[in-house]
Amino acid sequence: MPKKPAPDADGPIGRPSARPRRAARRTDPLPRDLGPLIEAMVDGVVVTNRRGRVMLMNAALARIIAADRFPEYFDYSPKQRHLALRPRDLAGEPVPPDRWPTTHALAGHPLPAQDLLVRGLDGLDRILNINATPIYDASRAIIGAVTVYRDVTTQRRVEQMKDDFLSIAGHELRAPLTPILIAAQMAERRLMQPERAADALPLVRDVIRYTQRLNALMAAVLDLTRIQGDRLIIYPESCDAAAIIREATESQTAQWRRVVAIQCPESGIVGEWDATRLWQVMANLVGNALKYSPDGSAVTVAAQVHDTTQLKIDVTDAGPGIAPEELPYLFERFYRGKHVGGGHREGLGLGLFITRAIVHAHGGTIVVNSVLGLGTTFTVTLPLHAPSPVVADASSDA
Repeated sequence: MPKKPAPDADGPIGRPSARPRRAARRTDPLPRDLGPLIEAMVDGVVVTNRRGRVMLMNAALARIIAADRFPEYFDYSPKQRHLALRPRDLAGEPVPPDRWPTTHALAGHPLPAQDLLVRGLDGLDRILNINATPIYDASRAIIGAVTVYRDVTTQRRVEQMKDDFLSIAGHELRAPLTPILIAAQMAERRLMQPERAADALPLVRDVIRYTQRLNALMAAVLDLTRIQGDRLIIYPESCDAAAIIREATESQTAQWRRVVAIQCPESGIVGEWDATRLWQVMANLVGNALKYSPDGSAVTVAAQVHDTTQLKIDVTDAGPGIAPEELPYLFERFYRGKHVGGGHREGLGLGLFITRAIVHAHGGTIVVNSVLGLGTTFTVTLPLHAPSPVVADASSDA
């Protein structure tokens, strides 16, 4: 049922105030048959009287602003509610009470729906799309307002990440092209001089390296479209995970020119997995550990059979760690963290999103534990026999 806080001296909306005591008991300001309708709405709804006192609030709004955990909020004055919610525009500038949508509606000048940052009573910021409309009596006098709150936090965050992705993708996909062109042109000139032909070999290797990077970026974009379209299929087959883990790890140590401690047997961890995708998971995790940890710091890959039915893989670095507020978003598409220590980080923000999809398609799990200043461990657990074939999807993406 909608929350019905005690009314103030104005009495309920839509009722004359000649009989204040009876009116005070009448806390539903709308026709009674609308109460269940408002309560059933997914969006948050609050009805205020002409002085801004809350007369009716549905459970959805109580959840959105965490008022369901702080019942004293329902007795707050308009000024107290405003201070509690700390409304700001999307640039972070405070919104004063005279610019609050409900205030405008009560003054007869309703604003278009707008996005505002609001801090819930639990201390968490949310982006709410807020629209307030005056309530009129039969004589067209304003007797209150209805304000609708829609939580668009996730939607706006995804939109921002997509915008960031397009900007980052344009840069990352162009970045290898210039060195490829330069190296190819220099190699061409040296090959035209027989005495300098041997000098062209390092340049050819540069072309190969940058082409591989460009290919990896394009492959990530292709995997993204496959996952979103439910078209990324794994094909498990009998293979040796120990050999795959070592091969993928060594490919990254060669690229980063770093040493990684591998704690698993040379061979003998046999099961049924998609070998190509398992290699991709390991390359992503080891590559991230090397990318986000200082040169010379320890990176460890450990693998073992757990409980005779599962393969357990830990990739641990001694880097700066990941801030707690970033952990819930690590596996989201396009997400690129702030990365303690700063500095430019290559990539499209798709590696962990794709990695999680592959792990889940194998029937496995991936979790992360991180402590600022100490490092990070990603743990992958896979059944020894994955179902076949399986479509990886984005259903678990927030």
